[in-house]
Amino acid sequence: MGKIVKIVFVYSLLFVFASCGTNTDKGFLTIPVGSVMDTPLSLSEIAGNVEAFELELTEQSLISRVKRVFHTEDYIFICGSKYIMLFDKTGKFIRQIGSVGQGPGEFTTIADVAADMKNKLLFILASGKIICYDPDGNLMKESSSGSYGGGIKYLYYVDDALKLLVESVVTLDGNKKKQTVLYTLDDNLLKSDSVEVHTIDSRWIWNNLYDDFISYDGENVYLYYPDLSQNTFILDTLYRLNNRKLTPYLNLSFTNNGLNTSGEKNIYIMNIYKSSRYVFSNYMLPVPVNERRNPECCLCYDTKTGKCYNMKEGYKDDIHTGEVVKIRPFDSDSNMFYYLHTDMDDSVKEEPNPTLYIGTLKK
Repeated sequence: MGKIVKIVFVYSLLFVFASCGTNTDKGFLTIPVGSVMDTPLSLSEIAGNVEAFELELTEQSLISRVKRVFHTEDYIFICGSKYIMLFDKTGKFIRQIGSVGQGPGEFTTIADVAADMKNKLLFILASGKIICYDPDGNLMKESSSGSYGGGIKYLYYVDDALKLLVESVVTLDGNKKKQTVLYTLDDNLLKSDSVEVHTIDSRWIWNNLYDDFISYDGENVYLYYPDLSQNTFILDTLYRLNNRKLTPYLNLSFTNNGLNTSGEKNIYIMNIYKSSRYVFSNYMLPVPVNERRNPECCLCYDTKTGKCYNMKEGYKDDIHTGEVVKIRPFDSDSNMFYYLHTDMDDSVKEEPNPTLYIGTLKK
């Protein structure tokens, strides 16, 4: 068991409290999470404003399976596994960025996308390489990602730095381990620094429904990376990243440490991220009998009031749609969030592109 995992497990055992949001003497915050579910929290309770953008549907701008969304004062970027679409702030489609192929600056499948909006650069993590474009689709630079090994990779641009999060299976002392490492890349898209997140007992890599593992609240960078295996402990700690060091910042303390009466994992945390005021998490419960999918839950903790909301499915959009929605943070600024919702009208013959909603969280 890796050093960081040991630390996480110790925290899971030591910091269990009856009230929500307990601070230790060292400033470490523990957020107890009970099994009682609240009604969906209304977005108006946590959001200062939410703006809607209707994205134009053309033959070249059909949106499906969105991976990432980025925005500037003038543009919106919608990214999927096969495309990056550029819209203006009225929702009008402008162009696709990049092209499918095997040549320089081309890709077959997009694993992830990051954006440096200040310098107007897009970074694409594709099969075996990292590609950098400008918003006009011009190839700026490219490098190989093969030196980071196999496994799952995620790309982020936070606090003026491009970061690559890699999960892979390694052999240590003759045993298979799952190792997660965070790399910082330089201006040439080459490794300049690295920090081990954790190394745990597992032979398998599990796909996650979310990729919100790194957050930036305007002052600090935070990191959480999950363990979705059957290990009988839960990685429940959010770390602050500073000068190549991961410092425990807070943890989610589930009832019975997230284990059932048989000592098996009963909670699967998908992500934990932080804005300047709120802590968010998405997690799964075990699949109920005679059902096929894990119930999904959302958690929102208000550091200002100390109130914790634990909900199924999502948040009540009482501002625009009236529906329950799932919100996602922006990587470069977790004080803002977005969600996509398709508004159907009986008079419309074909399903339109989803409407993009961008909100700002209260501080």
